[in-house]
Amino acid sequence: MSALITIRSINKTDATILLSTYGTLRGILKASENSLSLCPGIGPQKASRLYKTLHESFLKGDLNVSPSKRKK
Repeated sequence: MSALITIRSINKTDATILLSTYGTLRGILKASENSLSLCPGIGPQKASRLYKTLHESFLKGDLNVSPSKRKK
């Protein structure tokens, strides 16, 4: 739950609803943006922010470089 509430506009109630609906963080990650927006209290704006946050890359820089060729 703590990972979810670090996302802007997702509070403990939202996190509880999402986890009870999808079961796990993995389930939430697999959900579509539209599906997320159908959860009570989430709506399209929160769903969009949540979906984009969960699916954005964690790496900065050139993402087209294969992992084996990145500088370490």
